[in-house]
Amino acid sequence: MVEQRTVAFNEDPVCGMTVDPDEGRARGLASTSQDRECLFCGKGCFLEFRDDPETFLATGFGARSWDPSCASDSSIGREGAYEAV
Repeated sequence: MVEQRTVAFNEDPVCGMTVDPDEGRARGLASTSQDRECLFCGKGCFLEFRDDPETFLATGFGARSWDPSCASDSSIGREGAYEAV
């Protein structure tokens, strides 16, 4: 198995935002990859990860700085704002 970077249980592996686990799961913004659950701030990050999870879990990847567009279609964890997917 390839070595993976450390991602906190409530961290979006794509953008690094903190995600409320219960809200992320309730909104379908959770995915399991290589026996670990990943949570996402919004649909954009979820879809990027779904298409290429290895890139975002690789040891050399650094979560990009938060960008307002990454959570625009469904924000989970941005100052308590929750919008439907």
